[in-house]
Amino acid sequence: MYFITMFNKVLSIIQRSPVAPEQSLLCQHTIIGDRSCNEDALGCVTVKTNEKHGHFLIVCDGMGGHVAGDITAQTLVKCFIEQVGKLKNPLTLTAFQTLYKKSISEMKQYVKENHGEVDGHTTLACAWIDEEKILTLHVGDSRVYQLDSTQVKFRTRDHSVVQMLLDEGEISEEEMGTHPEQNKLFKSIGVLNEELDKPSIKQYSPLTAGESILVCSDGFWEHLSQKELVKLNNKFSQKSLEKSCDISQIRANGKSDNISVIVFKQGKS
Repeated sequence: MYFITMFNKVLSIIQRSPVAPEQSLLCQHTIIGDRSCNEDALGCVTVKTNEKHGHFLIVCDGMGGHVAGDITAQTLVKCFIEQVGKLKNPLTLTAFQTLYKKSISEMKQYVKENHGEVDGHTTLACAWIDEEKILTLHVGDSRVYQLDSTQVKFRTRDHSVVQMLLDEGEISEEEMGTHPEQNKLFKSIGVLNEELDKPSIKQYSPLTAGESILVCSDGFWEHLSQKELVKLNNKFSQKSLEKSCDISQIRANGKSDNISVIVFKQGKS
């Protein structure tokens, strides 16, 4: 698979890059859950711009069934990674918006040319990490988290009914994943959509040693508490990431969605 090959190349780059010394760690995992196919897609790439390294992580959760959902998600991940790989300068908020529009345009063109007028949709969550900042961009209910040793420093706000209910104080954070309205979204990216949904784009302070950026589909976060995500950060490894995915699936009681997650943990400078 393209994305696994890309991931292995990126991991070797990160382990020797100035912004992420050997103690830094990047891991990813995806499982089908209790679905008939895996419509999630994920990928990452490290680029060097102006003698500095930037790391890009992306997760897409496809919707629309086999071919429509998985091809839409996979193609969007591929288009984003290719665009990031062409960067000559570190990513900015404005450049992120431009990259978003171009990647979706290329995704739509590719899917229509190779698969016809399929009504595929996908969510999107991605993060850019460099020495000076963190940038996040998302559409739908795939998420980006920043974790440290004691708390979730931030998470992206879902474009969903349950996020609205949380904001209005009608449900708790812990109730979001199991609420009957959980899968109702206000925004998604569609192959046949004429209008482009506006993404949420934010900038944050850079990572410090021991902190992580976690990007995931809703199948991952639905059945894990924020305390468990902090624990994952503190004892982070490929094995612990895979265990967290298995726990999320088990707690879904046979109704698990696809589960996908990428984590970058900043090492000591």
